Amino acid sequence: MPQSDQAPSPAAAAPGPPSPDGRPRYFLSAVSGEFGHLRRLAADVLTKLGCEPVTMETWATGAGDLRALLRQKIDACHGLIQIVGDAYGAEPPYAALAELHGADPDPFAHFGTVSYTQYELHYALASGKTVWVFPAATSTDPATPGPCRDKALSDLDRPHDKPGQPPHPDPDAYQAERRRRQRAYRAWLEASGRLRHSFNNADRFELLLKDIRDEVEALRERLLDNQRRLADGQSRIEAKLDRLSAQQQITAARIRAHLLDAVEGTYQRELKAAEEPADWQQRERLRQAAETQRSAQLTRIDEVAASFVEIEQGPNATEVFQELTRILDEQGVGPALAYVESKRGGILAQVQAIQASAEQRIRAALAPLLKAAQLYAAAGDAEQARATYRDILARAPDWPEAVEAGFVFLIDQGDLASTRATLAAAKADFDAARRLAERAAALAPPDGAGQQAAERRIGVAANWQGNIAVAEGRLDAAAAHYAEYHRIAARLAAADPANTGWQRDLSVSHNKLGDVAVSQGRLDDAARAYAAGLAIRERLAAADPANTGWQRDLSVSHNKLGDVAVSQGRLDDAARAYAAGLAIAERLAAADPANTGWQDDLAISHERTGDIAVAQGRIEDAAEAYGKRLAVFDALTRKDPSNKRWQRELSVSHNKLGDVAVSQGRLDHAARAYAAGLAIRERLTAADPANKQWQLDLAISHERLGEISVAEGRLDDAKRHYETEIAIAEPIANDDPADLGKQRFISVVYNKLGDVAVSQGRLDDAARAYAADLAIAERLAAADPANTEWQRDLAVSHYKLGDVAERRGDTDGLRTHWTAMLAVFDGLIARGLHVSPADLEGLQAIRARVDELDRAAP
Repeated sequence: MPQSDQAPSPAAAAPGPPSPDGRPRYFLSAVSGEFGHLRRLAADVLTKLGCEPVTMETWATGAGDLRALLRQKIDACHGLIQIVGDAYGAEPPYAALAELHGADPDPFAHFGTVSYTQYELHYALASGKTVWVFPAATSTDPATPGPCRDKALSDLDRPHDKPGQPPHPDPDAYQAERRRRQRAYRAWLEASGRLRHSFNNADRFELLLKDIRDEVEALRERLLDNQRRLADGQSRIEAKLDRLSAQQQITAARIRAHLLDAVEGTYQRELKAAEEPADWQQRERLRQAAETQRSAQLTRIDEVAASFVEIEQGPNATEVFQELTRILDEQGVGPALAYVESKRGGILAQVQAIQASAEQRIRAALAPLLKAAQLYAAAGDAEQARATYRDILARAPDWPEAVEAGFVFLIDQGDLASTRATLAAAKADFDAARRLAERAAALAPPDGAGQQAAERRIGVAANWQGNIAVAEGRLDAAAAHYAEYHRIAARLAAADPANTGWQRDLSVSHNKLGDVAVSQGRLDDAARAYAAGLAIRERLAAADPANTGWQRDLSVSHNKLGDVAVSQGRLDDAARAYAAGLAIAERLAAADPANTGWQDDLAISHERTGDIAVAQGRIEDAAEAYGKRLAVFDALTRKDPSNKRWQRELSVSHNKLGDVAVSQGRLDHAARAYAAGLAIRERLTAADPANKQWQLDLAISHERLGEISVAEGRLDDAKRHYETEIAIAEPIANDDPADLGKQRFISVVYNKLGDVAVSQGRLDDAARAYAADLAIAERLAAADPANTEWQRDLAVSHYKLGDVAERRGDTDGLRTHWTAMLAVFDGLIARGLHVSPADLEGLQAIRARVDELDRAAP
């Protein structure tokens, strides 16, 4: 999944009967053993706000499955307020139900294995209720209750042993499993944008609860207005029927009675027919259809009754129209127009109410399809889900819940397509998600939580669009998308510094800008961006050390800063950063070996450890680290062969081990490793030719095999591999000149082509290849003087051209290029940048040769 959405403002409450005194009802949901006193506090606050709280304490509960009772209570409410903590709480007797019925008979069993508290929120959402979720801060001391909880966490979610039966065989595992489910539930709430501000004591909770005063008051006033309008409307209808009944034989009251009898008769017949099918799902559908039809007919009875009487007097004549006609007849045009003006507001309001009612009826009719779309997606039938969302949004394009659900679906599908399908498919989904996010922003009020949630969705879509642009090789486009994501994340984080999700978004946006800066050769900018992201993540991890997600983010930031340090020649700094990242990755992977994301992170950390070992000359350590990396990705790809990203990472592992084998002189091992990587990359590029990153990977495999060919003396094979590499990579690099990393890649290949040409005695071809290499190396070295790799590339280019000049007998050319090479290395040494011992040793002989030529010059 993509970054999670933040909470939108609550939707309009689903219909629910008010209290006898007209107050709206709210269901208070919490794990009783954890938050019993906070639920009572919430009930007191709601009562003072003019609402009727509904809690477990207000009705008797017994043993057995309570879900039907919960649905009944929630149906009678206008909204649900949930306090969510670390405890899972009691759950329905799933095992007993399965033994008795063979399956869960609950009509909402698709919620999955959930506790009663979780079931309450799922059902409220499915019913369209207003929902507020208040998360308690994660307990840092599970052995004591603390300021929020009634009991210590260590005493909650324990198995309840029954008298006369043996105790549970592993109570700790029982508790750990329920805590895992609750963590997953909280993660889902955060990802779906349902969480409000967290609290860590009762006073803070009471303040947060009072913050919803305006929303509660608006709902209460809306209910009272509805009641007043209904009462006024009923009074007008009754008055009109009374007047007409005195003049007409047909009375509205008698018509209404006949209509009621017909509706009830039809309803009873359909209920009886609904019991006939053998399939319980078909029976449920028939019952629901009968209920829906009955409700629709009952809402129209008074209107139909009045229309019969009106026909006696005139076609479609309203009371206002009748009065207008009478005034015009008795008093003239002026008074008639004055009367119409006095009724203008009411007429327009009536029309607006009719339109709103029609919109609500459309949404209510589509609600089952919206749930079906989500179920199709959960069941893995993405195409049916996609078609269902398309049908819904075509008929209700301004339905916020449908727009939000469609956005989440498209982000998920784009993520899947980026690893299992093609970039084109992923881009189409992310672009469509972006359009839905913009529609949600247009629908939301200009200020408030709804607009902020919509803005964040735009940022999430922009981030994914940037990822696709990177894979397509469009670095400038990626930078623009990431910059937009950063602007949104910075604005939201500044608006609410306590919102950890928005703070994390800001850290991610810093990292993405850093990634672009690395690709463009701006290493100082990249280091600053990564450091800004790390600072945020250190604060989040310090505030909540038990949050594994924050710890994982720390590991990623350490690795990125290590990458920059390597490019800048600060190997000791890089080694420290990589060690910090690896330590975190190892802890997370060991804590949950089944978590493929953490296994992925561990493999990447092993890669960084291997890279720094290579740079420091510790080849055996590098081989061990790369071997661990390959083992992880080999296991992951066996588990899910359709994951193309893991396939790509497996090919990288083969290449890394091939590099180590070359360093150890085991060329046959290296050739086999490079060939294994090449085979994977040929399959990937054939499946998605538009993925330029995979095309570059394929080019790299040809480069490695070219190097083996050189080492084994097969120069024609080497030439063929290098020319294939150039043919693949140069058009990609030329399409995006801002990506200096790709430019450097091309320069290296030209350098190697020149080496082959020298070995084959083709000095003119060698000179042309080295000149092409030098032209690129000069641009890169000028773009980033602190990049030691690029500075060394420039020096090597001059060395190679000098060598060709010497072979041709051109001592002036030799002296010119080698003097330039020495100037590059002298600049590195003067700035204190890294120069390897091998380079320093070689420079002595070259400096002596240049001095000799200088003395011999006229």
